[in-house]
Amino acid sequence: MSSCPPALERSGVQQRRLARAGGSRVLGYVSVALGVLGCGAEAETPALAQRQQDIYRGSVDTTHLAVMYLFNQAGLACSGTNLRSNDGQGFLLTAAHCVTSLTAVGPVAVTPQGLLVVPGSDVSLSSVAYGVQQVHVPETFAGVFGSDDIAIVRFFFGSDPAPASIEALPLADDDLAVGDPFVLVGFGRTETTAENTQRRQVQRFVNGIDSQLVLYSQADGRGSCSGDSGGPGLIQRGGAERVAVVISGGVDFSGDPCSGGFGFGTRVSAYEAFIRGVLDTFEQCESCTARAATICETGLAACNADGSCSAYLACDQLCIDEDCRVSCVIEHPEGYVALRNFTECVCGACSACAETPGCERPACGFAEPEALCPCVSDNCCTIAADCQADAVCEACVSLPGFELGCAESVLLQELGACLSTCEAACSAP
Repeated sequence: MSSCPPALERSGVQQRRLARAGGSRVLGYVSVALGVLGCGAEAETPALAQRQQDIYRGSVDTTHLAVMYLFNQAGLACSGTNLRSNDGQGFLLTAAHCVTSLTAVGPVAVTPQGLLVVPGSDVSLSSVAYGVQQVHVPETFAGVFGSDDIAIVRFFFGSDPAPASIEALPLADDDLAVGDPFVLVGFGRTETTAENTQRRQVQRFVNGIDSQLVLYSQADGRGSCSGDSGGPGLIQRGGAERVAVVISGGVDFSGDPCSGGFGFGTRVSAYEAFIRGVLDTFEQCESCTARAATICETGLAACNADGSCSAYLACDQLCIDEDCRVSCVIEHPEGYVALRNFTECVCGACSACAETPGCERPACGFAEPEALCPCVSDNCCTIAADCQADAVCEACVSLPGFELGCAESVLLQELGACLSTCEAACSAP
């Protein structure tokens, strides 16, 4: 009787291709999700190949300008997606194994000077290459394929035109499920050449998924290959493309790591805190608000369509005192609520603006803790802050005569209940 294949071991670094440990998590995925691995006599240990060099049997891609070629001067090639262009800097989302070297103590980020970011649909025709300023890798990355295999490369384009960008899919919008389509984009090896220089794309479907990994079949001979590591899996959300997956590696049964087997990618939303931590560190408030406005303006569609936003603004702009402004809110509540929620959306998306006028908020929503009764500051601060950030709840509390939505506001009811529990304690001498 034969036994199950042992856990795969690291096979060493080769130029333009890496083979690294996938381990039981990857093998379990294949067996459970698609039922193709087992412990019988015919089971074979699959070759595990990380996609270090192109999209197999896909088509030339001339539209995803944000997807760029990442060249490691040690001889490795990968792909990546520019998440943001800001103040002469770009932020390329890629795979951690593309920008680290294996040492006796584990993976270590390569020096920025050893990397180049090259834009263009055909890198052999590109006259531009951007230098890299910094490499960001999660502290949890241990050099194992399919596990925390994500990184951000900060590059400098200076006064050149800002490169195109595609934002990472936020956790709140990530509803990926088995059967959903997505588009892989990358550079590198194709079915006809190992030294491809063109950006290419191919559609795949989710075959297995958990909080950190996405699995897709390549049994039809189409999918990712060497050099696609770090490239994106793109989906449509909210009318725009978002990076949902970062190509990491694959499992192969046929001997050809690019024509068959399965591909794996890192689920981007699982690393939202890591990504935002890097981006927010290097973003100015002004550029962030301009970027966030395009995301947050979707909530203004109905308000702009029925004229309530313009009516409120026209009223408010004529005011010279606070009483007049309050009257405009009471007279045009729909416009006020929509515009206030727009402001809160922008402020929430831009931590760099936290202390600027318009975004600065007291710790307890309507007041600082030291100005409140201890019972309220100890128990009601979180609810009060949530209420203050909600246009309807805030107006119901702050503006006498404002009624739109007050009776239905859950936040207002929760705040009232919390304050009621403190009434006796706060009225005691």
